[in-house]
Amino acid sequence: NIIIFVILCLNEKNILFDKIKKKYIIKKLVLLLIIAISITGIFGAMYIYWSDYKLNYVDGVQGRYFLPLLPFISLLIIPIKNKICIKNEILYSFINVAIIITIMVFIIYFY
Repeated sequence: NIIIFVILCLNEKNILFDKIKKKYIIKKLVLLLIIAISITGIFGAMYIYWSDYKLNYVDGVQGRYFLPLLPFISLLIIPIKNKICIKNEILYSFINVAIIITIMVFIIYFY
């Protein structure tokens, strides 16, 4: 399913950042700044509220705290180059295969 999502992203036209490269770079920098502030805030909050007094490290940070940042990170790594074009028939066949594999996994798991 992840492969199909990547193919869909590659097939779509990038409408967010295709205007001017200067605006594109500014938007990327702002997005990078937002991600950096969020990560710093997560570590800061865990250091203040969870870690013991005067520890040299941050205790209690887990990976699940960074999951809401994944859409922003994916927007950050979208390339500005031209996208590849895939015919709809090939794309639909990939989707059908993924659905069949998912159904087979559910049947094997629950049978």
